[in-house]
Amino acid sequence: MTLKMITNCKRCSQHIQENGAAYICVEECTYCESCADVLEHTCSTCSGELVRRPRHAMSAHKTANRSGWSAYGMLPY
Repeated sequence: MTLKMITNCKRCSQHIQENGAAYICVEECTYCESCADVLEHTCSTCSGELVRRPRHAMSAHKTANRSGWSAYGMLPY
């Protein structure tokens, strides 16, 4: 199961970049950094702890070097 990666803060509706700083609870309520601080890192919906949302890793295509191989040296792009 993957995260939904919601792009708007639940409290202020500010747009959050997919790899931007965001905080989520166990139910995946998503908050921007400012709102998470105001809420003292506690979800206003479920009262769960707000933790930093993980970010997507860069794909092999984005990390490919000029030789045509990924930065890891194993996978052709």
